[in-house]
Amino acid sequence: MKILIIDDDNNLGLALKRFLQSKGAVLDYESQAKKGLKLAETQNYDFLLVDYAMPEISGEEIIETLRDNNNSLAIIAMSVMNQAPNRVKLLNSGADYYLNKPFSLEELWATIKALSRRSSYKLENKQLLKHKGFEINQENFTVKYKNKKLDLSAKELELLIFLINNQGKILSRQEILEKIWDINANLFTNSIDVHISNLRKKLKPFKAENLIKTIKNKGYLIE
Repeated sequence: MKILIIDDDNNLGLALKRFLQSKGAVLDYESQAKKGLKLAETQNYDFLLVDYAMPEISGEEIIETLRDNNNSLAIIAMSVMNQAPNRVKLLNSGADYYLNKPFSLEELWATIKALSRRSSYKLENKQLLKHKGFEINQENFTVKYKNKKLDLSAKELELLIFLINNQGKILSRQEILEKIWDINANLFTNSIDVHISNLRKKLKPFKAENLIKTIKNKGYLIE
């Protein structure tokens, strides 16, 4: 999953970034609210973690702007102000969840997993993603092929889920970079090719390496 954090507290923002990266998420962090809003408007994210009180524009304004533009990414609002009216205000502005600072990192991760079950990034109403012998449990991030477990890295698993969720569609390298890697990823990097190659190697013992097809000069495809 790809997450954007907007918080003017650099210490907290970088701590959240390191923690969520350790869970396998792709992270962008921005300490300036206006720049963060621009990222949220122009990049593809699954989640936004946004602080309520920031000097340029508030988290509430960021949330309202995104919702007014029909941006449906899942939003977790963060604030040191725990009064009920403040929570209600943020939720009414379009936030999906409210976390009172300070919160535990594991509480945050549990919240993200709970919200992801309702995310449009998942196939509708399915925690168990099935496709041509693949079974991916999106709750505990395990994958099997024909009932045999595959040992995939977090990035390989994210890539496989993205391909399957877009089955039948040719995904360009740029689309994959924007969704699975962060905004600083180099379009000319060979990271995608390396991860596709690794996925195929892990599928080769099952004679399934050809399930992921390369479409010359266009991208990758799972039919």
